[in-house]
Amino acid sequence: MNDSKQLRYSELIARRRSCHCCSELVNQADVAGGKYDSPQIGAWSLWQGNLEADLMVVGQDWGTVDVFERFRGVDPPPRWQNENCANSNLVKLLATIGIQIGLPGERQENKVFFTNAILCLKQGLNMQAPVSPEYFHNCGSLFLRPLIEIVNPRAVVVLGQLPYEAVRRTFDPGFRLIPPYRRYVENNSPYLLPGGAMLFAVYHCGAGSTNRNRSFAKQCEDWKHIGEALGK
Repeated sequence: MNDSKQLRYSELIARRRSCHCCSELVNQADVAGGKYDSPQIGAWSLWQGNLEADLMVVGQDWGTVDVFERFRGVDPPPRWQNENCANSNLVKLLATIGIQIGLPGERQENKVFFTNAILCLKQGLNMQAPVSPEYFHNCGSLFLRPLIEIVNPRAVVVLGQLPYEAVRRTFDPGFRLIPPYRRYVENNSPYLLPGGAMLFAVYHCGAGSTNRNRSFAKQCEDWKHIGEALGK
């Protein structure tokens, strides 16, 4: 890895640790005196954080302070084998395009880069609590766009409508999504970000979304097009 890229990333992490732009959110560095804070841009990047990755996956947010502290700053493991949870399904979806990784906490090679459109944590107990457009705007301009420019992946895959809008507006503030979101998911021609990265819209792969928005089988088809674009 080039030293300049690592330096820029380290500087971005330092800025994230000192950020308090969104008063209703909690910086990971401020939980439990910072002892669970990630040496990465965010907790999800601990799982997969390859700065030379061809593929970056962007989720919405990591979750709540309570869960972050309870699991000591790392992604919770599945509660039972083959649980239909987002992380297990993401591992399976990546496998469909030839990228083999393990679940959080398992020994594995760093192959892709995972991050969230919102890096700070929600308060309260509700993992699905609503998030403000302000959070996406602040994190997008301060951290998400610089991170994409540092990693410079060939493809950016965004899990869900709100983070997809956030990525688009980070590069084009005038962007307005024309409903339904499905039309962006089913458009097999990716949007090209400045710098040339291919941006793909997909649905979130957790149980709620696969049951409500798009079946897991359909999501596998969506990811197949991503693999083809990457030559997988």
